[in-house]
Parts: sequence; C-alpha cells; structure tokens
Amino acid sequence: MNTPSWPAPGDRSAQEFRVRDPWLMMVRANLRILPLLVIFYAIMVALGSLPFGGRLLPGLAIGLVPTALLVLRVYSKARRGFLSTVLRMSPAGVEWWDGYGFHVRLRWDRIVRIGEVQTAMTKPGARIGVSGGARLTVRAWHNSGLIGWGEQKIPKKAPKWVKDLLARAPRDPHTGAPEVAIPLAGLDDTWTVGAMGDWVRRYRPDLLPTVPYL
Repeated sequence: MNTPSWPAPGDRSAQEFRVRDPWLMMVRANLRILPLLVIFYAIMVALGSLPFGGRLLPGLAIGLVPTALLVLRVYSKARRGFLSTVLRMSPAGVEWWDGYGFHVRLRWDRIVRIGEVQTAMTKPGARIGVSGGARLTVRAWHNSGLIGWGEQKIPKKAPKWVKDLLARAPRDPHTGAPEVAIPLAGLDDTWTVGAMGDWVRRYRPDLLPTVPYL
C-alpha cells in the first residue's frame, strides 16, 4: 500500500486549523493563574507601600506595574506558542507547528491513542516574575490530543529543558521513532465533535466513536 506524501502548502486535500477563539483562549490562560496573580499582586502592593510608610493607595498603584508586566510576559509567550499554532490534517496524517519553530508530524497509522497531552509556555515547575521580587510557580497545561510514533523538528534555539525532555521520550522499539503528542484541545476543546474529530473518525475510527445524530 502506498503511503500518502505530506501535502504542500495550499494543497486542497488538507485542512488547516488554528486556535478557534484566541481571545477566549487568552482569558482562560489567565484565569488558570488568576489565584497566583492575586497573590503576586498582594505581595507587590505590600512591598510597594513600604517606602510610603505602609500607605495602601501608593502600594496599589505600584503593585499594578509588575503585575501588568507579568501578564504581558504570559501573553508574549502565548503569542509565539499556542496562539501561533497551525494544525494541518490530510490523508497523510496530522502536522503541527508553532511560532517557536517546532514541527511535529504523525501519520494516521502510527497514532497509538487519544490521551492527555501536557503543554507549557515555560519549564513546568519554574518560577517566573520580576527579578528580585515575588515569583509564581508555573504548571503544565493538560489537554487531550493524539499520541503516537512520529517525527519532530526542534528549533536550534529551543531551551535546554525542552531538548532534555524530548530526548527522554520513549521510542518505537521497531523503528526508533520518538513518541510525539499533538494537543488538539489546545486549539479547540470541542474538537471531538468538530472537523478535527471528523478527520480522526475517517482515518482512525477505532480511536474515536461516531457522533450520534440527534
């Protein structure tokens, strides 16, 4: 059986997907860390009020600056990460790439399962914030997606923790291909009942049940 080749850009046999609602996705991203942002802001207010004898009003104003900078940092990482993600499905399989230069390919017959996929804008467990000030612990996000033996291209400027993490990924004992994961829910959390789900049902009906018609 001939293996379909990966389509060129603009090929009509393929369908591209991007984040369904970027602004809603950003709101959700910030809501996930909202409790931490509140704590961070409170600490900044307390520190900012010290030079003014503990007065609250100057502290509230000063605390806004580092908190706003932290939110902007989250946004800048998201803009180059999941907000720039392009997913392409075709008869050959599924492709995924983002603004950082990561590129993943996964053929239909090499998909092992649909499962939980962890994604992160920075090293999970790392602490981000203002230098010399309070910092927040970053946790990975959990989405559903496709997992299997595929191909991945890692940008040369990728952080060392990313390269180390991917180097530890399991490999197919027969082909040596690395285990890769494509977080479909990172683009659309209702993907199983949409166009992406239709592609999976067409080429791997064993992985996703048919959506019943009402």
